[in-house]
Amino acid sequence: MASAALALLVEPQGIDPDVKQAVLEQLERIREDKLFRDTTRMKRFLSYVVKEALEGNSELLKGYTIGLEVFDRPDDFDPQADTIVRVQAGQLRRRLDLYYSSTGLREEVRIVIPKGQYAPIFEMRRHLPEEVIPKLGQKVEVLTGAIAESHLVTRPGIAVFTFSDISGAKNPDFFAEGLTAEVVNALVQFRYLRIVARMPTIEQSGSGVDLKNFGKEYDVQFVLNGTVRRLGSLFRVSVDLISTETGEHIFTRIYDRKYSADNIFKIQEEIASYTAAKVGAPFGVVNRFNRRANVGRRQNLSAYEALLRFYEIKLSPSSHKAKDLLHEFEDITERQKDFSSAWAIRSLLNTFLCTQSIPSEAGSGRLKAAIEFGNKASAIDPDNALAFMSLFQAHYHSGDLETGEAMAQRALALNPNDYSMLAYYAITHAFQGNANQAISYQNAALRLVDRPPSWFLTSGLILSFQEKRFESIQDSLNDVTTESPIGLQFLRLASLGYLGKTALAEKFLKEVSAKKSALEKAFPEIFLTWQPNESLHDQVFEGWRLAGLDV
Repeated sequence: MASAALALLVEPQGIDPDVKQAVLEQLERIREDKLFRDTTRMKRFLSYVVKEALEGNSELLKGYTIGLEVFDRPDDFDPQADTIVRVQAGQLRRRLDLYYSSTGLREEVRIVIPKGQYAPIFEMRRHLPEEVIPKLGQKVEVLTGAIAESHLVTRPGIAVFTFSDISGAKNPDFFAEGLTAEVVNALVQFRYLRIVARMPTIEQSGSGVDLKNFGKEYDVQFVLNGTVRRLGSLFRVSVDLISTETGEHIFTRIYDRKYSADNIFKIQEEIASYTAAKVGAPFGVVNRFNRRANVGRRQNLSAYEALLRFYEIKLSPSSHKAKDLLHEFEDITERQKDFSSAWAIRSLLNTFLCTQSIPSEAGSGRLKAAIEFGNKASAIDPDNALAFMSLFQAHYHSGDLETGEAMAQRALALNPNDYSMLAYYAITHAFQGNANQAISYQNAALRLVDRPPSWFLTSGLILSFQEKRFESIQDSLNDVTTESPIGLQFLRLASLGYLGKTALAEKFLKEVSAKKSALEKAFPEIFLTWQPNESLHDQVFEGWRLAGLDV
């Protein structure tokens, strides 16, 4: 007996005539589906790129050509100024995802337009004898292609926690439970995923769930949870997918829907279908994340272990850990040049050594190198939020605030729940004197972490310092040591100066000098890489002078 196995990637070039015919038949079924039936221009877009690819013209599928042939733009059409092709391509990808998570779930052919290109690729379902289909726990040796990785021991596992209703209503609302069931039903259709469902939500569990231990106990690599809030006739549904290994929030979506008694089930089905498509489709976030992270796993286990160490230390960084890890990632990127996250981490660690390490290495060209490595990371994977976080930090600390802001917005658009990015972004706003933004982003970061590290509070402390509330922030700064983040060391010393606590200031300076020399040069040099506004600059320098630092 034969059974359908995972899809195999079929490149457009050199397609077998039978496969070509199957793709064309699939194209017609998509065009007739209710999702596409009334979308004349979108059907034309899809037909054009599919047929051109089948004819071997994939390289010609550029924004300019599609603008002319599909959207009837004039010869002077500029796809950078007129974004119609990019916008319509995004909508087309979303509709294809929805189609293959519903009507087209069991199609033999999948038409996929990868993000970042307009040329489609085609996935064909291969049939294998029952005896060679891998069972759970066996190593997958017989499968290759876009959604099968030979190094995986089991199918990717997702635990779906029951969505929690945070409306505060007195009467229980069963929408959240119904939505959870719909999400599970939609996800289980993707046979290469393993779904563990109906767990308690993180909010309901009290003190929170240790995701890493939970992942090991239930053999899941991801947790999907969400919240539902009802405001009058509006439902707000928030969905979040988290890696249990690294703690990364790799997919977040907020849905706002007006509801009535007539459309409640339609809303549940729509949100569930869209979520399942984005998470579980062949080019959905689970497979993209696995392909990104598994570059290290596949080629070198030590590379993947280094990646995990980075996620562990980024909440509590130190100079010696950063330098040791940087040497590892220099070696990793030399051996694995397509490992986007490794290039991003190499960029971040170079920036760290300029901005939070005594003495600063800002003059060694590290920030210039950080921009170079961040650009490499984003070129390899345009959807890697870590790459844009690295570019944000490198450009900001180089003094290019405008580019840094653009990179920050890109990073947060890709991963709005990256708490370390939110906290870091808040600090930069505080240095610039943007109080409202700093507090907003700091609060957003704090909401996502049960026990935040001390540096998450830096932005609030900077704002209090600027308001000259030195006494009120001393309690938060009393525990600052030479191992604390450099920004907190700056604030502690300056605050002691303003408070006239010269004995404590002298003691702290001796402790720092015992480990790091030439503070008169190091402190100002590092402080300036944080791009303080003029008012903060003058205030901190005066506090240092009062504390006994010769600057």
